[in-house]
Amino acid sequence: MLGLVRSVFNLRAAGTAHGAHYSSWLDTEFSWLKGHEPVQTVLVIDVPDGAATGPATLRVNLNAVDDSSGINQPVTISMDIIAGTSTGDQFLRQNFNGVTQAVSFQDLEPAPYAKVSFGDGSTATGFQVLGAVSLVLDFDETIVNGDDLNVYVAESTVRGSSSQTGAFGDTQRMVYWRQDGTNLFIDVIAPQGIEGRYLQVYVVHPNGLTDDPGLTLVSSTSYDIDGNTTSFAPSFGYFP
Repeated sequence: MLGLVRSVFNLRAAGTAHGAHYSSWLDTEFSWLKGHEPVQTVLVIDVPDGAATGPATLRVNLNAVDDSSGINQPVTISMDIIAGTSTGDQFLRQNFNGVTQAVSFQDLEPAPYAKVSFGDGSTATGFQVLGAVSLVLDFDETIVNGDDLNVYVAESTVRGSSSQTGAFGDTQRMVYWRQDGTNLFIDVIAPQGIEGRYLQVYVVHPNGLTDDPGLTLVSSTSYDIDGNTTSFAPSFGYFP
């Protein structure tokens, strides 16, 4: 039987969660090697009408435009279907006035985005370290208003190059960005250096545009911690 998928979205641990800082290497650093921050993906489905009660399994095949999970597919999830009369949608929330409202799952799902990532920059002598990056992106101002573009840079809380011996401060960086109506300028500064795998830049825009907003990476300049330009070239992708 096929279930109705309500929503697929990612959950992130609270910034002060113990596990976000002191989990094992696999939990905190491995995901960065796969090109994304540590997240837990949540799948909300409706069990099909007529499904038998008792133990069951749900097989999930991934169909993601930006899939960097690194897991074996399909994923099998154990379930226990409980007998009972179906009720309406019980996913509710309260607004600041205490009024109950239905949850909008669409607001939890990713907005269309462009992604600039730098990989691990591995070399024969170790991992290449960035001191600063300057990015220029173009967009079609007739399709998307520059004021509607936003920049999200994932924060890393792992212990730098090694979760066993590195320091949390090894992944600090500062981000500045602006747009002039036709181009988007993004500058990242990491005075003590940051490995490329811990730097991912997302440019998001609203749903429902009339056409492709034409987000493209026009130029990228990277520097080492001494201010010298490097050959560290980022990868770019657009995921509508």
